[in-house]
Amino acid sequence: HKKNISQRILSLISFLNQHRCLLIFDNWEKLMVTDEISEDQQKINYSNYGKLLKSVATLEHQSCVVFVSLQTHQQMDIVDRSRVRELTLTGLNNQDSQYILKNFKLSEKGRERLIKQYQGHPSALEFAAQHIQNNYNGEIDDFLKGTFFIHDVITDLFDKHISGLSNIELNIVRKLVYETEPMSLPEIYQLFPSISQAKIGQAIDKLCTDGLIARDDSQRLPTFCIVHPLLIKYIKRRFPRKDD
Repeated sequence: HKKNISQRILSLISFLNQHRCLLIFDNWEKLMVTDEISEDQQKINYSNYGKLLKSVATLEHQSCVVFVSLQTHQQMDIVDRSRVRELTLTGLNNQDSQYILKNFKLSEKGRERLIKQYQGHPSALEFAAQHIQNNYNGEIDDFLKGTFFIHDVITDLFDKHISGLSNIELNIVRKLVYETEPMSLPEIYQLFPSISQAKIGQAIDKLCTDGLIARDDSQRLPTFCIVHPLLIKYIKRRFPRKDD
């Protein structure tokens, strides 16, 4: 028996108001994009969880609800920011990255370069460190001379992230990854003359919010590019240019 989604949400909010709870929704994007359900069901899930997010943000309760996701729900654009906080996680700093590497038998030389190459990504660093320890006798410099190593677990993570992109978002990412210089919004418009500038602008905003592209405001016009080496390597491997 299915209860009306609005009633179910109100029941949850009532519980969160009666009890002081910490409720965590991890891997939230899996509820919206999965091979196991139809596209229509994905749209329903997206709408329903938008209602949940809106209710958590607007209705009174005494609990803390955390949504952890690779993607940002569009509902976040209109919620009351005085009641909601959004935190974009970046890579670990040098000190914390060094702490991870201490758990492996690695050479001291090359650690800074290794951390920089993997942008402090904790899982990627652990996988790379284990690979270096097992296959390069712990010599980081020898490892860095070879091709960029991406563990299958990281590849799977990127696969899930990319699978949630719209066609225009994916096309923008595929174009930017092969550009040698950051591009301004007018330059990106020219790459997609048949698509409205409004849709392109919205796609760029979402890609920036989701951390797939970086925005630089140091010039007269903001420019956009992909800066993370792991992501660049993954996209080029997944979507090679025809002339490569």
